[in-house]
Amino acid sequence: MKKLLAALAFSAASILAVPAGAVTFTVGDANTGPTTTTTLTRFAPGARVFTFEDGTSPFTGGTVVSGASPGQYAVPQGDTSRNFLAVGPGPSISSPATLALSGVSQIAFYWGSIDSFNTITFNGLGQSFNGLAFDGADGDTFRNGREVVFNLTGAEAAALTGITLSSSTNAFELDDVIVGNAVPEPATYGIMSLGLGLIGAALRRRRSITGLTGLNFA
Repeated sequence: MKKLLAALAFSAASILAVPAGAVTFTVGDANTGPTTTTTLTRFAPGARVFTFEDGTSPFTGGTVVSGASPGQYAVPQGDTSRNFLAVGPGPSISSPATLALSGVSQIAFYWGSIDSFNTITFNGLGQSFNGLAFDGADGDTFRNGREVVFNLTGAEAAALTGITLSSSTNAFELDDVIVGNAVPEPATYGIMSLGLGLIGAALRRRRSITGLTGLNFA
């Protein structure tokens, strides 16, 4: 019985363990604007949303701005909200901008222009992405506003200490940052339930045998 329980426990651990790998991402349609309500359906309850609408920012660095300043920053295309975050070399904005994070498996934001000189770094993981990682060479359609969702494995979520946004040229513009955990797929719930059910059945069988014989199978 111990061997059976050990095998079941090992199987469950194998199912739940997530190997480390490169952070993956999805890119939304152009110029749709921040889609907070839609995005949140992909997050477990408790996801945090930062809209910058009150003029404050959870980032250290970067500048909350509104409107456009020629040669510095521009409103993300499709974004009709008042404020957004701009990251760049100035003179009235700054770079980089860092947000401390841990234990989250999804990070999303509306990226105003996916340029090669914009970079997002996942601190603690040693991974960085710039516009070229999205096939977003300067001047192509990725310069439109798009929602980007980054997905982290369990191991990556545990190792993550935050994200840093930087830009060597004006500017990295973004809005509606959402951080939280992904809602498990139905198949994941099914596999977890199956494993727990097998363990429960084994324990009930053990109690049944002990009750019938009066013996304790230690």
